[in-house]
Amino acid sequence: MKFPGAKRRPPFVTLPRHKRSHEVIRLKGKMRRDAAEYGGRFTSRLVLNEPGRPNLYNQWFDFYFPSTDRFTIWNASFVTARKAFWDKAHDIAHTRVGAMLTPEEREENSNWEFVPAQRSSTGKILTYKLAEREEMRFEQFGGLTFHEQWRKLAAGLGPSAAETFREYERAAQEMTVVSNSAALRVRQLREDDLTPEAGRQRLIAEALAEGGKKRDAARARMRAAREVLAAKARAAALPTLDPKREAAAREELCLLASGTRDPVDVLLELAAGDDELAGVAVSRYGESLLRAKGVHKAPELHRAVEDQAVHAARQSADPKRQAAAAAYAALGELDKGMGVAESLADNALEDEGVELG
Repeated sequence: MKFPGAKRRPPFVTLPRHKRSHEVIRLKGKMRRDAAEYGGRFTSRLVLNEPGRPNLYNQWFDFYFPSTDRFTIWNASFVTARKAFWDKAHDIAHTRVGAMLTPEEREENSNWEFVPAQRSSTGKILTYKLAEREEMRFEQFGGLTFHEQWRKLAAGLGPSAAETFREYERAAQEMTVVSNSAALRVRQLREDDLTPEAGRQRLIAEALAEGGKKRDAARARMRAAREVLAAKARAAALPTLDPKREAAAREELCLLASGTRDPVDVLLELAAGDDELAGVAVSRYGESLLRAKGVHKAPELHRAVEDQAVHAARQSADPKRQAAAAAYAALGELDKGMGVAESLADNALEDEGVELG
């Protein structure tokens, strides 16, 4: 939304060379003034070392520096591994919940309405804003809204996964916001009768190109998130082993494997259980045992042992293993519903007859 009195600056790359050179000189001056804080190699609008700022929010930093050609300014960002993980693991819940709705429910729930936000003195609409509305509630979610069910599913995988889903949720919402912002920008440009046609078409193309880049980034995070969440659910579904009983469990496993020609069958049978022998069978020790026995393709076969344990976890006496196994099995639905988030985000664009790709 534009605010009255706000002055829109043209993109840096569209400025004439002498103005770009002037901006580079200004940036170098700011770098010298900020040298005590940033070292003189770059500058930023952010505080690098903010006293009292929680570590949770010290996960990224944006900065600027000039190129050597005197006409280019680079802006860059770096993020921590923790932030990168959040970005990858953020949106998976969106597709799971979306897949539980009918196409009609998805369309109604994602029906964003825009209302005039600012008018000119002659009554012409200058900008729009998103209309406020109460979120829909669904019977299949027990009366919860889309976002409430989203958070409930996240909580079912434990605190770490819940935190990941909350971050993932923001990334999924960003995909919708990017699409709606692009659609709104296209609508505004098409209604702008003061800008020449060639200029309007160029601005529309720029808006769609920028939106497409952001959509591609969100799409990549969604695909990576499926792998991250699958790994977390799979690990939680495996049986655990009490460290105090590990030595005894290893000894018993060796005795059982010594009396057979095929130790893989022994590990597969044990992995279907719900005890310490199942825990040692799926551990790294189980794989080492297969290697020591000269089993061909020991890593791949031990992976099958883990698969057996994950499948058996659905009947486990441990409710946490049951929940993790159910979550892991449900992740397969993401392969079918990966396009749900994109289809939700595409609604506004389709109304304008455009797409971001």
